[in-house]
Amino acid sequence: YPDGEVQRALEGIGLQMAADVNASTGPDTTTFIIDLPRNDQVSLDTGLSVMRELVTSMLIEPDKVDAERGVVLAEERSRAGPALEASKAFLQLQLGSHPYGRSPIGLRNVIETVTPATIRGFYDAFYRPERATLIIVGDVRIDQMTAAITGAFQDWRGRGEPGKDPKPITVKPASPDVAIITTAGATDTNLMLRWFEPYTERPHTKAERRRVLVEQLAAGVIARRLPGLNEAAGKPAARIGNAGAAAIPEVWRGQIATTVGITDTFKALDVMVKAHRQAVEFGITQEELDEQLRLVIDATKREAERGRTGTSVAQVEIAADMVAADLPFLSLQQGYALLLEQAPTITLAEVNA
Repeated sequence: YPDGEVQRALEGIGLQMAADVNASTGPDTTTFIIDLPRNDQVSLDTGLSVMRELVTSMLIEPDKVDAERGVVLAEERSRAGPALEASKAFLQLQLGSHPYGRSPIGLRNVIETVTPATIRGFYDAFYRPERATLIIVGDVRIDQMTAAITGAFQDWRGRGEPGKDPKPITVKPASPDVAIITTAGATDTNLMLRWFEPYTERPHTKAERRRVLVEQLAAGVIARRLPGLNEAAGKPAARIGNAGAAAIPEVWRGQIATTVGITDTFKALDVMVKAHRQAVEFGITQEELDEQLRLVIDATKREAERGRTGTSVAQVEIAADMVAADLPFLSLQQGYALLLEQAPTITLAEVNA
Protein backbone atom coordinates (compact mmCIF):
# COMPACT_ATOMS: atom_id res chain seq x y z
CA TYR A 1 0.00 0.00 0.00
CA PRO A 2 1.27 3.54 -0.72
CA ASP A 3 1.57 5.89 2.25
CA GLY A 4 -1.87 6.52 3.79
CA GLU A 5 -3.65 3.87 1.73
CA VAL A 6 -3.90 1.34 4.57
CA GLN A 7 -6.06 3.71 6.60
CA ARG A 8 -8.19 4.54 3.56
CA ALA A 9 -8.63 0.83 2.77
CA LEU A 10 -9.82 0.10 6.30
CA GLU A 11 -12.11 3.10 6.40
CA GLY A 12 -13.52 1.91 3.08
CA ILE A 13 -14.92 -1.20 4.76
CA GLY A 14 -16.34 0.76 7.70
CA LEU A 15 -13.51 0.66 10.22
CA GLN A 16 -12.20 3.44 12.44
CA MET A 17 -8.57 3.59 13.52
CA ALA A 18 -8.07 2.93 17.26
CA ALA A 19 -11.73 1.94 17.75
CA ASP A 20 -11.65 -1.06 15.37
CA VAL A 21 -7.92 -1.33 14.60
CA ASN A 22 -5.47 -1.56 17.45
CA ALA A 23 -2.12 -2.92 18.58
CA SER A 24 -0.57 -3.83 21.91
CA THR A 25 2.79 -5.03 23.15
CA GLY A 26 3.86 -7.37 25.93
CA PRO A 27 7.16 -8.85 27.11
CA ASP A 28 7.08 -11.47 24.31
CA THR A 29 4.50 -10.36 21.78
CA THR A 30 3.12 -7.62 19.59
CA THR A 31 -0.55 -8.10 18.76
CA PHE A 32 -2.46 -6.44 15.93
CA ILE A 33 -6.27 -6.71 16.03
CA ILE A 34 -8.72 -5.75 13.29
CA ASP A 35 -12.40 -5.93 14.27
CA LEU A 36 -14.25 -6.32 10.96
CA PRO A 37 -17.87 -5.09 10.97
CA ARG A 38 -18.96 -7.59 8.30
CA ASN A 39 -17.94 -11.03 7.06
CA ASP A 40 -18.33 -10.39 3.33
CA GLN A 41 -15.46 -11.40 1.08
CA VAL A 42 -14.32 -7.81 0.42
CA SER A 43 -13.98 -7.12 4.15
CA LEU A 44 -12.17 -10.40 4.81
CA ASP A 45 -9.78 -9.92 1.89
CA THR A 46 -9.05 -6.35 2.95
CA GLY A 47 -8.39 -7.41 6.54
CA LEU A 48 -5.98 -10.15 5.45
CA SER A 49 -4.25 -7.82 3.00
CA VAL A 50 -3.69 -5.20 5.69
CA MET A 51 -2.40 -7.81 8.13
CA ARG A 52 0.04 -9.00 5.48
CA GLU A 53 1.15 -5.40 4.94
CA LEU A 54 1.75 -4.87 8.66
CA VAL A 55 4.05 -7.86 9.03
CA THR A 56 5.98 -7.63 5.76
CA SER A 57 5.97 -4.12 4.30
CA MET A 58 5.66 -1.61 7.11
CA LEU A 59 7.00 1.86 6.26
CA ILE A 60 9.74 2.80 8.73
CA GLU A 61 10.71 6.31 7.69
CA PRO A 62 12.35 9.05 9.80
CA ASP A 63 9.28 11.30 9.96
CA LYS A 64 7.02 8.37 10.90
CA VAL A 65 9.49 7.22 13.57
CA ASP A 66 9.70 10.71 15.08
CA ALA A 67 5.92 11.01 15.16
CA GLU A 68 5.54 7.64 16.88
CA ARG A 69 8.41 8.48 19.23
CA GLY A 70 6.35 11.39 20.54
CA VAL A 71 3.29 9.18 20.99
CA VAL A 72 5.22 6.56 22.97
CA LEU A 73 6.95 9.15 25.15
CA ALA A 74 3.59 10.75 25.92
CA GLU A 75 2.21 7.34 26.90
CA GLU A 76 5.26 6.68 29.06
CA ARG A 77 4.79 10.02 30.84
CA SER A 78 1.08 9.36 31.36
CA ARG A 79 1.89 6.13 33.19
CA ALA A 80 4.45 7.76 35.47
CA GLY A 81 3.73 7.58 39.16
CA PRO A 82 4.21 5.49 42.29
CA ALA A 83 2.43 2.42 40.90
CA LEU A 84 4.68 2.26 37.84
CA GLU A 85 7.84 2.82 39.88
CA ALA A 86 6.83 0.05 42.30
CA SER A 87 6.14 -2.29 39.38
CA LYS A 88 9.55 -1.55 37.85
CA ALA A 89 11.31 -2.08 41.17
CA PHE A 90 9.54 -5.38 41.73
CA LEU A 91 10.53 -6.63 38.27
CA GLN A 92 14.13 -5.65 38.99
CA LEU A 93 14.00 -7.48 42.32
CA GLN A 94 12.86 -10.70 40.66
CA LEU A 95 14.56 -10.53 37.26
CA GLY A 96 17.53 -8.20 37.66
CA SER A 97 19.02 -6.87 34.42
CA HIS A 98 17.39 -9.48 32.19
CA PRO A 99 15.23 -7.96 29.39
CA TYR A 100 12.13 -9.42 31.06
CA GLY A 101 12.90 -7.12 33.97
CA ARG A 102 11.94 -4.10 31.85
CA SER A 103 8.51 -2.69 31.16
CA PRO A 104 7.29 -3.56 27.64
CA ILE A 105 7.03 0.13 26.77
CA GLY A 106 10.83 0.25 26.86
CA LEU A 107 13.52 2.48 28.30
CA ARG A 108 13.09 6.23 27.87
CA ASN A 109 16.63 6.81 26.56
CA VAL A 110 16.07 4.14 23.90
CA ILE A 111 12.71 5.60 22.88
CA GLU A 112 14.31 9.04 22.56
CA THR A 113 17.29 7.93 20.45
CA VAL A 114 16.37 4.78 18.50
CA THR A 115 16.94 5.15 14.75
CA PRO A 116 14.84 3.95 11.81
CA ALA A 117 17.68 1.59 10.87
CA THR A 118 17.61 -0.08 14.28
CA ILE A 119 13.84 -0.47 14.11
CA ARG A 120 14.11 -1.93 10.61
CA GLY A 121 16.68 -4.44 11.84
CA PHE A 122 14.37 -5.52 14.66
CA TYR A 123 11.39 -5.68 12.31
CA ASP A 124 13.17 -7.92 9.82
CA ALA A 125 14.59 -10.15 12.56
CA PHE A 126 11.34 -10.79 14.44
CA TYR A 127 8.42 -10.11 12.09
CA ARG A 128 8.74 -13.49 10.42
CA PRO A 129 6.33 -16.30 9.50
CA GLU A 130 7.91 -18.79 11.91
CA ARG A 131 7.13 -16.42 14.80
CA ALA A 132 3.63 -15.40 13.72
CA THR A 133 0.18 -16.72 14.60
CA LEU A 134 -2.94 -15.61 12.74
CA ILE A 135 -6.16 -15.97 14.75
CA ILE A 136 -9.60 -15.49 13.19
CA VAL A 137 -12.81 -15.61 15.21
CA GLY A 138 -16.20 -15.11 13.63
CA ASP A 139 -18.92 -16.45 11.37
CA VAL A 140 -16.79 -17.61 8.44
CA ARG A 141 -16.60 -20.70 6.27
CA ILE A 142 -13.44 -22.62 7.08
CA ASP A 143 -12.73 -23.70 3.50
CA GLN A 144 -13.10 -20.19 2.09
CA MET A 145 -11.11 -18.65 4.92
CA THR A 146 -8.30 -21.18 4.51
CA ALA A 147 -8.04 -20.41 0.81
CA ALA A 148 -8.01 -16.66 1.50
CA ILE A 149 -5.27 -17.02 4.12
CA THR A 150 -3.17 -19.12 1.77
CA GLY A 151 -3.56 -16.55 -0.98
CA ALA A 152 -2.54 -13.69 1.30
CA PHE A 153 0.40 -15.30 3.11
CA GLN A 154 1.77 -18.27 1.18
CA ASP A 155 4.72 -16.35 -0.29
CA TRP A 156 5.72 -14.66 2.98
CA ARG A 157 9.41 -15.23 3.70
CA GLY A 158 11.60 -13.77 6.41
CA ARG A 159 14.29 -11.25 5.47
CA GLY A 160 17.88 -11.57 6.68
CA GLU A 161 18.99 -13.40 9.79
CA PRO A 162 16.25 -14.40 12.24
CA GLY A 163 16.26 -12.80 15.66
CA LYS A 164 17.35 -14.68 18.75
CA ASP A 165 15.37 -15.15 21.93
CA PRO A 166 16.78 -13.68 25.17
CA LYS A 167 19.08 -15.94 27.14
CA PRO A 168 17.28 -18.08 29.73
CA ILE A 169 16.90 -16.47 33.12
CA THR A 170 19.24 -17.91 35.73
CA VAL A 171 17.12 -18.85 38.71
CA LYS A 172 18.81 -17.95 41.96
CA PRO A 173 18.52 -20.35 44.91
CA ALA A 174 15.53 -19.69 47.11
CA SER A 175 16.46 -17.52 50.09
CA PRO A 176 14.75 -15.18 52.55
CA ASP A 177 14.66 -11.67 51.10
CA VAL A 178 13.20 -8.41 52.28
CA ALA A 179 12.78 -5.52 49.87
CA ILE A 180 11.45 -2.09 50.79
CA ILE A 181 10.44 -0.02 47.79
CA THR A 182 9.94 3.69 48.46
CA THR A 183 8.15 5.76 45.82
CA ALA A 184 7.64 9.50 46.09
CA GLY A 185 4.00 10.53 46.08
CA ALA A 186 2.61 7.10 46.93
CA THR A 187 -0.80 7.35 48.57
CA ASP A 188 -0.74 3.91 50.16
CA THR A 189 1.53 1.22 51.56
CA ASN A 190 1.39 -2.26 50.07
CA LEU A 191 2.72 -5.38 51.74
CA MET A 192 3.43 -8.54 49.79
CA LEU A 193 4.50 -11.95 51.06
CA ARG A 194 5.63 -14.56 48.57
CA TRP A 195 7.05 -18.05 48.88
CA PHE A 196 9.39 -18.78 46.00
CA GLU A 197 10.46 -22.05 44.51
CA PRO A 198 12.14 -22.69 41.16
CA TYR A 199 9.71 -22.96 38.28
CA THR A 200 9.26 -26.44 36.83
CA GLU A 201 8.20 -26.90 33.22
CA ARG A 202 5.16 -29.18 33.22
CA PRO A 203 3.22 -30.90 30.42
CA HIS A 204 -0.08 -29.42 29.24
CA THR A 205 -2.33 -32.31 30.28
CA LYS A 206 -5.65 -32.80 32.05
CA ALA A 207 -3.71 -34.13 35.03
CA GLU A 208 -1.68 -30.91 35.18
CA ARG A 209 -4.84 -28.78 35.03
CA ARG A 210 -6.21 -30.83 37.91
CA ARG A 211 -3.01 -30.27 39.93
CA VAL A 212 -3.28 -26.51 39.34
CA LEU A 213 -6.94 -26.62 40.40
CA VAL A 214 -5.94 -28.23 43.70
CA GLU A 215 -3.40 -25.43 44.29
CA GLN A 216 -5.95 -22.76 43.42
CA LEU A 217 -8.56 -24.21 45.76
CA ALA A 218 -6.14 -24.17 48.70
CA ALA A 219 -5.07 -20.61 47.90
CA GLY A 220 -8.70 -19.53 47.61
CA VAL A 221 -9.50 -20.83 51.09
CA ILE A 222 -6.50 -18.96 52.53
CA ALA A 223 -7.67 -15.80 50.78
CA ARG A 224 -11.14 -16.13 52.35
CA ARG A 225 -9.61 -16.63 55.80
CA LEU A 226 -7.48 -13.49 55.64
CA PRO A 227 -10.25 -10.89 56.22
CA GLY A 228 -11.38 -12.66 59.41
CA LEU A 229 -7.83 -12.85 60.74
CA ASN A 230 -7.38 -9.19 59.86
CA GLU A 231 -10.51 -8.22 61.83
CA ALA A 232 -9.40 -10.34 64.81
CA ALA A 233 -6.05 -8.54 64.85
CA GLY A 234 -7.71 -5.12 65.05
CA LYS A 235 -7.76 -4.50 61.30
CA PRO A 236 -4.13 -3.45 60.71
CA ALA A 237 -4.95 -3.27 56.99
CA ALA A 238 -7.96 -1.72 55.28
CA ARG A 239 -8.13 -4.61 52.84
CA ILE A 240 -6.42 -7.97 52.90
CA GLY A 241 -7.26 -11.21 51.18
CA ASN A 242 -5.46 -11.83 47.91
CA ALA A 243 -3.77 -15.21 47.89
CA GLY A 244 -3.08 -17.45 44.95
CA ALA A 245 -0.57 -19.05 42.66
CA ALA A 246 2.04 -16.61 41.38
CA ALA A 247 4.00 -17.62 38.31
CA ILE A 248 6.46 -16.00 35.95
CA PRO A 249 7.34 -18.51 33.20
CA GLU A 250 10.79 -20.04 33.67
CA VAL A 251 11.47 -17.95 36.77
CA TRP A 252 9.43 -18.62 39.90
CA ARG A 253 6.23 -20.23 41.05
CA GLY A 254 4.87 -19.56 44.52
CA GLN A 255 2.16 -18.14 46.73
CA ILE A 256 1.35 -14.50 47.22
CA ALA A 257 -0.72 -12.38 49.57
CA THR A 258 -1.15 -8.60 49.50
CA THR A 259 -2.58 -5.94 51.75
CA VAL A 260 -3.43 -2.28 51.23
CA GLY A 261 -4.32 0.58 53.54
CA ILE A 262 -1.86 -0.58 56.20
CA THR A 263 -1.93 1.14 59.59
CA ASP A 264 0.35 -1.36 61.35
CA THR A 265 2.87 -3.11 59.11
CA PHE A 266 4.02 -5.72 61.62
CA LYS A 267 0.49 -6.75 62.60
CA ALA A 268 -0.52 -6.97 58.94
CA LEU A 269 2.50 -9.15 58.21
CA ASP A 270 1.64 -11.33 61.20
CA VAL A 271 -1.88 -11.85 59.81
CA MET A 272 -0.47 -13.01 56.48
CA VAL A 273 2.07 -15.36 58.06
CA LYS A 274 -0.56 -16.75 60.43
CA ALA A 275 -2.91 -17.57 57.54
CA HIS A 276 -0.14 -19.46 55.80
CA ARG A 277 1.00 -21.33 58.92
CA GLN A 278 -2.54 -22.35 59.85
CA ALA A 279 -3.06 -23.85 56.42
CA VAL A 280 0.28 -25.67 56.45
CA GLU A 281 0.01 -27.00 60.02
CA PHE A 282 -3.72 -27.71 60.32
CA GLY A 283 -5.01 -27.77 56.75
CA ILE A 284 -8.46 -26.68 55.64
CA THR A 285 -11.84 -28.22 56.41
CA GLN A 286 -14.19 -30.13 54.13
CA GLU A 287 -16.73 -27.34 54.54
CA GLU A 288 -14.19 -24.76 53.36
CA LEU A 289 -13.21 -26.92 50.39
CA ASP A 290 -16.85 -27.45 49.38
CA GLU A 291 -17.55 -23.72 49.54
CA GLN A 292 -14.44 -22.87 47.52
CA LEU A 293 -15.38 -25.42 44.87
CA ARG A 294 -18.85 -23.90 44.67
CA LEU A 295 -17.40 -20.41 44.22
CA VAL A 296 -14.98 -21.55 41.52
CA ILE A 297 -17.67 -23.50 39.63
CA ASP A 298 -20.12 -20.58 39.78
CA ALA A 299 -17.50 -18.08 38.57
CA THR A 300 -16.36 -20.36 35.75
CA LYS A 301 -19.96 -20.96 34.70
CA ARG A 302 -20.59 -17.21 34.48
CA GLU A 303 -17.47 -16.77 32.34
CA ALA A 304 -18.54 -19.59 30.03
CA GLU A 305 -22.03 -18.12 29.64
CA ARG A 306 -20.64 -14.66 28.89
CA GLY A 307 -18.22 -16.22 26.42
CA ARG A 308 -21.09 -17.53 24.30
CA THR A 309 -22.17 -13.99 23.54
CA GLY A 310 -18.81 -12.27 24.00
CA THR A 311 -17.25 -10.23 21.23
CA SER A 312 -14.97 -11.79 18.67
CA VAL A 313 -12.22 -9.44 19.84
CA ALA A 314 -12.47 -10.78 23.40
CA GLN A 315 -12.20 -14.35 22.15
CA VAL A 316 -9.25 -13.45 19.92
CA GLU A 317 -7.48 -11.93 22.93
CA ILE A 318 -8.05 -15.10 24.98
CA ALA A 319 -6.68 -17.25 22.17
CA ALA A 320 -3.69 -14.94 21.70
CA ASP A 321 -2.85 -15.15 25.41
CA MET A 322 -2.90 -18.95 25.20
CA VAL A 323 -0.64 -18.93 22.16
CA ALA A 324 1.79 -16.56 23.90
CA ALA A 325 1.85 -18.82 26.96
CA ASP A 326 2.29 -21.92 24.78
CA LEU A 327 -0.95 -23.40 26.08
CA PRO A 328 -3.36 -25.56 24.10
CA PHE A 329 -6.50 -23.60 23.29
CA LEU A 330 -9.54 -24.32 25.42
CA SER A 331 -12.72 -22.34 25.00
CA LEU A 332 -14.43 -21.04 28.13
CA GLN A 333 -17.10 -23.69 27.63
CA GLN A 334 -14.49 -26.46 27.35
CA GLY A 335 -12.77 -25.19 30.49
CA TYR A 336 -16.07 -25.21 32.37
CA ALA A 337 -16.88 -28.75 31.20
CA LEU A 338 -13.44 -29.95 32.33
CA LEU A 339 -13.91 -28.29 35.72
CA LEU A 340 -17.25 -30.09 36.19
CA GLU A 341 -15.50 -33.34 35.33
CA GLN A 342 -12.58 -32.84 37.71
CA ALA A 343 -14.17 -31.05 40.67
CA PRO A 344 -15.95 -34.13 42.12
CA THR A 345 -12.63 -36.03 42.18
CA ILE A 346 -10.82 -33.49 44.39
CA THR A 347 -10.30 -34.79 47.92
CA LEU A 348 -9.58 -32.93 51.13
CA ALA A 349 -6.47 -35.03 51.72
CA GLU A 350 -4.77 -33.94 48.50
CA VAL A 351 -5.64 -30.27 49.04
CA ASN A 352 -4.06 -30.48 52.49
CA ALA A 353 -1.03 -32.44 51.27
